[in-house]
Amino acid sequence: MVFVLLVLGLFTLGITLTVLAIHALIYNRMPGQLPQKAVHQPRLWGTGFACAAAGQAGHSMAILFVGLGIVAIGHVAKPAD
Repeated sequence: MVFVLLVLGLFTLGITLTVLAIHALIYNRMPGQLPQKAVHQPRLWGTGFACAAAGQAGHSMAILFVGLGIVAIGHVAKPAD
C-alpha cells in the first residue's frame, strides 16, 4: 500500500512539474508568486526540466545531468537588461 502511494505521489509530482515546464517555455514566466521569485530565467528552467525528463525517460544519465544543470542555471542566472 505504501509503495502504491509513493508511486502515485511521484507520478503526480512529475505531471505537475511537466506542466510548469511547458508553461515556462511558452509564456516565459512561472505561475504563482513563489516560483516567480525562485526562478530568474523561466525558459532556461523549462528547457532544463524537459531535458532532464527526457533523459530520465530514455535512461540516459548524461542528458539527465545536463538538464539538471540547465535547471540550476535557470534558478541563478540574472536576466540581461
